[in-house]
Amino acid sequence: AGLMLQAAASQSTPKVVPVSSLLEWGEAGELATGAAAAPGVLSDIFARVGGPDFDRSIGVDVVLRIHSNHVVGDNLWIWRADHAFLDPDEGPQKDPQNSLVPLKDRVPKGSEYYLTAMGDYPAKVGVHVKGDFVTIYGLAVEHFTQDNTVWEGEAGRVYFYQNELPYDVDQENFGDKHYAGYRVASKVQRHEAQGVGVYSYFRDFQCLVRSGFVAPSTDGVRFTNVFTRFLNGEPGIEHVLNDQGNAVMGFSDPMSRLPTSIEGPGPTVAPRRQGMSLWKLMLATAIIGISLGWLSSFFFVRWQARQRGALIDAS
Repeated sequence: AGLMLQAAASQSTPKVVPVSSLLEWGEAGELATGAAAAPGVLSDIFARVGGPDFDRSIGVDVVLRIHSNHVVGDNLWIWRADHAFLDPDEGPQKDPQNSLVPLKDRVPKGSEYYLTAMGDYPAKVGVHVKGDFVTIYGLAVEHFTQDNTVWEGEAGRVYFYQNELPYDVDQENFGDKHYAGYRVASKVQRHEAQGVGVYSYFRDFQCLVRSGFVAPSTDGVRFTNVFTRFLNGEPGIEHVLNDQGNAVMGFSDPMSRLPTSIEGPGPTVAPRRQGMSLWKLMLATAIIGISLGWLSSFFFVRWQARQRGALIDAS
């Protein structure tokens, strides 16, 4: 069975904590917990900030923090709302670009949903991994207002990652602060990510992000099939990983992909086995045919000779 977590307003005096979160796996500072033979497992977790709430101030610092070593995650979707229910007591939502007109005039979906605007549902980071040997299969982290995923543990592995950057940010609050969709801390020596993508839809303001992925440029940190994609809105993302990869700035250049993060020439391709040409095949067929014909004639002549000898002996 899966589990849904949702940020909500406190009904009592809130406990003061350094970092608010929806799920803490392990205890802060206790990295030695966990064992390779018996890893902790997070499976089918959906956590959200905003969506059904009319109170747009509901928020959290970090949705999921993993402190323990040797943790396996499977199918995790960590979501800050990009849209929410319309409040029937509110009038038409105003356009952040021009408060004199309704947002639905520019974005038709605004007639069906409340579209999250800057300052709504404050949530900084989706996933923060501090433990070592954490592996996640299928991770989606969307719309957080700082680095969407932060990985500080060693020997982390991710197989499939989907990230949409927040729709409602601007250059000053997001682009100029060099936030990314996925960040591996500079101290990390070993990390692996395969099939990972960061998407952009800056709906309300111009926001140019330097790179979708940020990670140390070391041999032990490797990305395979990593890409960025422009979905809609204002451009865009300048690079895929650090300073590698082309910009995605609009519908004319919507996607940039790196097969691998290792720079330089790829591995030498083994020479292909040469197939037999048509004339060689015809020649070989002819030789085989002649050989078979000769052998057939040879054995037929010998058979005839034996038959004659048998008749002579009989007479």
